[in-house]
Amino acid sequence: MGKTKLYPKFKYKDGFSVMDRIESVEHPFLQEIINMKGGLFFVGGEFTVYACDLVEVLLYIYEDSVEIECISTDPDKRKKGQASEVMKALTSISDKTGIPITLRTADVKSNQSQIMLHPVIMLGAIKKGKIPVNKLHKFYEKFGFKIQEKAGNGYRMVYEPSKLVTN
Repeated sequence: MGKTKLYPKFKYKDGFSVMDRIESVEHPFLQEIINMKGGLFFVGGEFTVYACDLVEVLLYIYEDSVEIECISTDPDKRKKGQASEVMKALTSISDKTGIPITLRTADVKSNQSQIMLHPVIMLGAIKKGKIPVNKLHKFYEKFGFKIQEKAGNGYRMVYEPSKLVTN
């Protein structure tokens, strides 16, 4: 049986609409994104970060970890370091909160039904300037992610916080 996603309580900054920024959330990792002035939104029923000039991150929240489901950059802004800056921020938050980050390297294909469900995945389906799936693990390894296992044509990876938080 798979893990169950969590949907912590949150409050919008300006009332409620699809693109209203979340002001506070009852989850330490997500709250730290807000504290760092990251744009945290609830889009398509999932937590989404908009940062660094059109880098978008779709996050799944679990009891013991945060999963990067998809990270995408505007095709005209790729290969300029914005996704690297976002990854540095996310691993820093992991270190601060003690919450591991997981991900699976995979190619987003334009015929997947989930593409119509979330804008981060739609953006990730655009091929122009993308890192090939067989090299994605090298990108994540630069930020301290380690391969756990082979998964399809990619890998399941984890970032373990460098300092554990004590309450």
